[in-house]
Amino acid sequence: LAMNSGATAPEWVTAGGGCWEKLDTITISSTTSQIEHEEANFTSTHRDYKIMLSNILVTTDSAMRMRVAGDGAALLSGAEYRYAVTGYKSTNTINAQSNQGDTSFFMGGTNTGTSSAVFTTSFEINLFHPLSTDSYLTFSSFGIQNDDNDYTMTHVGAGTHTTAQATAMKRFVLYMTSGDFSGGTSTLYGRTV
Repeated sequence: LAMNSGATAPEWVTAGGGCWEKLDTITISSTTSQIEHEEANFTSTHRDYKIMLSNILVTTDSAMRMRVAGDGAALLSGAEYRYAVTGYKSTNTINAQSNQGDTSFFMGGTNTGTSSAVFTTSFEINLFHPLSTDSYLTFSSFGIQNDDNDYTMTHVGAGTHTTAQATAMKRFVLYMTSGDFSGGTSTLYGRTV
């Protein structure tokens, strides 16, 4: 980024500053059935949140999913999860996932593969004002995964949970439809208001 002498850098460029604050990192060092950051990380200090999944490994070829809930509440499992995901593979093929009333969000473009630890999944998940009690929860995601044939895939996706708009959402649980997570990190960031 080139700047004129004496110019002020924008906040997101300033050393030691910026709008995103690291809140928590989970390091997966053994098999675990889900990834969930502590609810105490979701406060009025931040408006939007970002979950960065880095070099995630799984034990079984299967799809990654996400369910949500309010503070201390059971995960919502009714048919109120709407999503649309488009994935593009290195084989010049497209995978699409969509639903108007699923029981969880589909994360990524297809199944995540497991043939070797050199093939990993890395996503960015953006949670938009999850503490709002005036609107439905929304999120977007994008990233890279290697499918069950080791084909590279990128995806862009989004979703809305179409109930409980009066609930501040503080639970975001990622899980596999079968198998477990076996490696990688998940880091949670908050955008300061």
